[in-house]
Amino acid sequence: MVVIGICDADPQLDKEIRSNLEKLFFQVTDIEVTAFSSCTEMLSQMKTASFVPDLILYDINMSDGVETAVYVKEYMQSTSVIAYTDTDRYVFAGYAYGLYSYVMKTPGHDDLLAEIKRYIKEKLSSQAEFLSIRSGGCIQHVRLNRVQYFESRGRKISAVTVDENFEFYQKMDVLCGVLPMSEFIRCHQSYVVNVQMIRSYSTNAITLKSGFDIPVSRKYLSDIKERIIQPNIT
Repeated sequence: MVVIGICDADPQLDKEIRSNLEKLFFQVTDIEVTAFSSCTEMLSQMKTASFVPDLILYDINMSDGVETAVYVKEYMQSTSVIAYTDTDRYVFAGYAYGLYSYVMKTPGHDDLLAEIKRYIKEKLSSQAEFLSIRSGGCIQHVRLNRVQYFESRGRKISAVTVDENFEFYQKMDVLCGVLPMSEFIRCHQSYVVNVQMIRSYSTNAITLKSGFDIPVSRKYLSDIKERIIQPNIT
């Protein structure tokens, strides 16, 4: 499933974009679309990890629009951002903000639809964004950027995501060998955490944006200090 956020002051535009998204993604994967009336609301939910999008389509000229782009670039590297706006005010700053694309609004949304098609082709062809596990008697494709942490309990590992939990049989060392460890960090013999989900850390624990505390082992503390250097993670 691809989680998408739409943010524009015009509710009719949100409706039109949602309809087009459903058509474009229909034969590719399921989507979950959330519409926001302000960037401030969307940004607030992302900071608490209650909304973790794969793709954002929004008007960067709205209040907190630039702040949203900056936050995503710094702390949500797996999220792609398409600015869809009626001015070219920030078009040259698009690279600095890490935007996937900057598109001018048109009546038929042709340029926007072309960029969404490009996103589908480039992003959804990569399986590295998923972890395929056997859980509950069937194969589950767990989207890695929605995982908060992995916890080892005996012979089983729990993948705790923002939506649900999955249990599967595996050793933590083996799991670490297949995870993109540029996006995850091991902080304990029994825990691996998604860096994007971290709010703060101490010598004893990592606090996630959800408010949950993960224990920190002294063995991994130096690696944590080296890896977690973002301004809002202290």
